[in-house]
Amino acid sequence: MKSVKIAKFLVAVVLLLLLMGTVGICFGWSSGRFAKKVRHIILISIDTCRADYLSCYGYRLKTTPNIDALANESILFENVVTPSPLTLPAHSTMLTGTIPPYHGVRINLNYRLGDSNLTIAEILRKNGYKTGAVIGTFILESQSGISQGFENYNDRFLGKREPGFEHRRRAAEVSNFAVKWLAENANEDFFLFLHYFDPHAQYIPPEPFASKFADNPYAGEIAYTDECIGKVIGKLKSLGIYECTLLIITSDHGESFGEHGEYTHGYFIYNPTIKVPLIFKLPGKNEPKRIKETVGLVDIVPTILSQLGILIPSHVQGKSLSGYFDEKTDNQENRYFYCESLVPTMLKCNSLHGLACNDWKYIQTSRPELYDLKNDPNEINNLIDNEPKQSALLKNRLKKILALQSRRNQTDSKFQADQESIERLKGLGYLGANVSENEQLTEGGDDPKDYVKLYNQIVELLILRAKGQKEEAKSACEEILHQRPGLGEIYNVWGNILKEEADFEGAMKHFSMALKSKPKNDPDNSIFHCNLADILDKQGKDDEAVYHYSQALRINPNNSKSHCHLATILLKRGNIKDAFEHLSKALKINPNYSEAHYYFANCLASAGKIEQAISEYRQTLHLSPDRPEPANQLAWILATHRQTKYRNPAEAVRLAELACRKTNYNNAEFLNTLAAAYASAGRNMEAIKTAEKALRLARSKGQQNLAAEIQRRLQMYKHGQF
Repeated sequence: MKSVKIAKFLVAVVLLLLLMGTVGICFGWSSGRFAKKVRHIILISIDTCRADYLSCYGYRLKTTPNIDALANESILFENVVTPSPLTLPAHSTMLTGTIPPYHGVRINLNYRLGDSNLTIAEILRKNGYKTGAVIGTFILESQSGISQGFENYNDRFLGKREPGFEHRRRAAEVSNFAVKWLAENANEDFFLFLHYFDPHAQYIPPEPFASKFADNPYAGEIAYTDECIGKVIGKLKSLGIYECTLLIITSDHGESFGEHGEYTHGYFIYNPTIKVPLIFKLPGKNEPKRIKETVGLVDIVPTILSQLGILIPSHVQGKSLSGYFDEKTDNQENRYFYCESLVPTMLKCNSLHGLACNDWKYIQTSRPELYDLKNDPNEINNLIDNEPKQSALLKNRLKKILALQSRRNQTDSKFQADQESIERLKGLGYLGANVSENEQLTEGGDDPKDYVKLYNQIVELLILRAKGQKEEAKSACEEILHQRPGLGEIYNVWGNILKEEADFEGAMKHFSMALKSKPKNDPDNSIFHCNLADILDKQGKDDEAVYHYSQALRINPNNSKSHCHLATILLKRGNIKDAFEHLSKALKINPNYSEAHYYFANCLASAGKIEQAISEYRQTLHLSPDRPEPANQLAWILATHRQTKYRNPAEAVRLAELACRKTNYNNAEFLNTLAAAYASAGRNMEAIKTAEKALRLARSKGQQNLAAEIQRRLQMYKHGQF
């Protein structure tokens, strides 16, 4: 009997210790101290998520059961303003607590969050928190500047990806990385930023969401994302850290489905794209509360810091929302939130600058607008003429905000994106042109409202282009230029289509038209010069190509593609020294530029720096695993180099087979490499057969020099030599 009591006592002690271990993660007992109330912060951003498509915000279908459950024990803000309908500017605000005129990021292209900004990740890291992030799209990759302060920033999109997802991740992939990171860091104080990109066009939810929401795939994307977020919440609970985690769910911007004539987002600053969700789940609290007062994404940073007891930097322009978390507090002062869109300036229209508060929204442009949000939430009735006093009040406040909260002479937020980044953005429906920053609130110029149909046509053109529907895309280019002649970027799109069709003369004509549409030193001309140079390079007109690459670099020294392609011409001319210099610059600008790594490896190999060349070929394959050229070059070195320390016959065979497979065994040079790899591996009969096939192929294609080399090596294989 006594032994039974002892056993029960021991079991109770073990259970108590286990409980203390779980609770201790929240209260810091495991580290021998009583820790902060909030030990973990998770900020979740669902890209392109309208607030009214979440069922906890009133959507008619059950799209978000996991977020709904969280909202039932959280603080939910019903009216939240983003400062921009674009991913990079909005996230820059989300992570700095400042508006675009201050942090300097105005659109997704040709801007980055400069190092002069201070992010929440940097602040928390200095205060002892582990910092990690998992990113859903290349728009927020490290070179965007958003990665500042993160020890672990998961933004790599490597390996073969399904069509439409070459430069973005599905939500499941984000969550898989997230739960792994949580398991590894559960005992640490941490800040984790998760970015889900799925609701962004094109809407391609996986099953069963595709079938369940067949009539509304956008809602299906949100439902799918909700399920994946549920896995993260479940992991927090299974790790025993849910109750000591400050969990925030929001979005960078919404999506428009024809309201005011706009489809998708980025152009207007009406509620469909400017109103976003915002939910705070507080540690140790599970009473739901809904707040009607207008707040903004700009408030997230100061709210997190106030919850942690960390001093809010004086430059932060948002305010802590912690006052709303007190059960007795329902109201704060009526505040005014800035929003903008400079995208219309790409179409030679005026910009849009807005101000939203609890009851009103004012939009400054060629024909200003004023809406009574309380009685007209859909912003249908423009009261600009009916409410002159209210209009004047808000216009003056807008001027004051721009005067007091802008940073002048900012240089670290701008850069000229390379061609690869521009093409990736086009694939997501964004026009790759520069914008005009005009904060003088002028009312002259063309009004964006008059050109929204044209903007929609441009978005549709870019989607057609991404889908490879070339004839439809060319017709769309023609129609757009008929309505708005002189849009250089449309000539550029058309020229690229013609280049893909090997219509080099037509392509050159359109690239030249693009150049003529801009002032001589316009930043966009760097890309147009580069495209012209590519065509001339393909035609063997090296001198003219060098001229246009040089012009591209004169306008934009950070054009990595021009550096790389100019280097290839210099390599052909035997000018290895200058080729080295340009390739080094290309890689400094874009360390993940696989083509530059490949040609840099070729330079190193030509200079006899074999060890470094092998390393660069491996890096190229790491970045572009399916690319046959670096696989072939590396295989040749590993199979044939005279110094045996560089030989690796087995790997040479693997790489050479990869290169041949990728080219359907229809490339004589690659087959020659494969034959050499077989011979190096002692597989002589296979070497002979492969070399014979390579020889026939080279002769049939008129590659006489290559055929002579293959013939020479074939004789060696037949005599058992290598």
